Amino acid sequence: MCNFVFLKTSHILRTTILVSCTVYNGGPPNIVYMKYLTYVFVLFLFSCGKDEDTLPLIVNDLLGIWQLEATKISPGDIVENWTTVMNGPIFEFKANGSYTHNEKACGGIVNGIYSTSESVLTLRYHCENNAIETIFNMEFTEGKLILSNVGCIEECSYKYRKIE
Repeated sequence: MCNFVFLKTSHILRTTILVSCTVYNGGPPNIVYMKYLTYVFVLFLFSCGKDEDTLPLIVNDLLGIWQLEATKISPGDIVENWTTVMNGPIFEFKANGSYTHNEKACGGIVNGIYSTSESVLTLRYHCENNAIETIFNMEFTEGKLILSNVGCIEECSYKYRKIE
C-alpha cells in the first residue's frame, strides 16, 4: 500500500511528492514493486516542475521583419488596386510574443505583445497610460502579409513584404 502526498512550494510551481509505502506479502519487501515505484517517482520528479515566468515560443509565418509596401484604404467606395507606399513603417515580430513597430505612434516606436489565432492577429501596447488593442484579419498571399483592420467599415488593408 502506498500513500502519495503532493506539496506545492513558492511562486514557481514545484511539486514535491512524498511517498510512503508498506508492502505486506508475508516475506521481505517486494524488490520488483519497489523498482517500479522508483521509476514512477523519477517520472513525477521530472514532469512536475515548470517556471511560470517562461513563455512558450511562437513559431509561425509571422515571425521576422515586415515592411509596409502598399495599402487599400477606402473612403467609402470600392478600391481595386493597391497604392504603393515608399519607405513604409516596419513591424518586427519576435518568437517570444513581443513586437516593435517603427511608425511614430504615441510619441515614439511602439513596443507591445501580439497573439495569433488562426487568421487573426491581435496587437496590444500601452500609449499614455492607456492599454490599446488592435485586431487584424491576417492572411499570407504570395509571400506577402496582408492585414485588414477588423474595425474598418470599408476596406482598410495593408500589404507587407518580409525583409528578414
